[in-house]
Amino acid sequence: MSSSSTERRIAVRWHSTQQTSCHFATLEKITSRWALILNVSRQGIGLKLPCALTAGHEVLIELPSKVAGNERVVAAFVVHSKPVEGAWAVGCTFARPLEQEEMDTLL
Repeated sequence: MSSSSTERRIAVRWHSTQQTSCHFATLEKITSRWALILNVSRQGIGLKLPCALTAGHEVLIELPSKVAGNERVVAAFVVHSKPVEGAWAVGCTFARPLEQEEMDTLL
């Protein structure tokens, strides 16, 4: 196996098809976009967005919850943006790892 195809994630990720809102600032304004959650772990999240984001960019992500009214907003930093199916796969690392109870309400 070549090094370019080696799995580098340090945490188990769970696949998802939930939608969420992603907020980020540009020089002109704060922007919100709907995103599809591709996968999530305690350390990070993969999103499908209609636009690319620059590595290092801070975003605020509304994490959906199985329990109504228990949604949370978490800060994350963009690690990469890659084109995928007419959109962008954006990988982010959370500013702090999610607690297990946050994962439990999300999944």
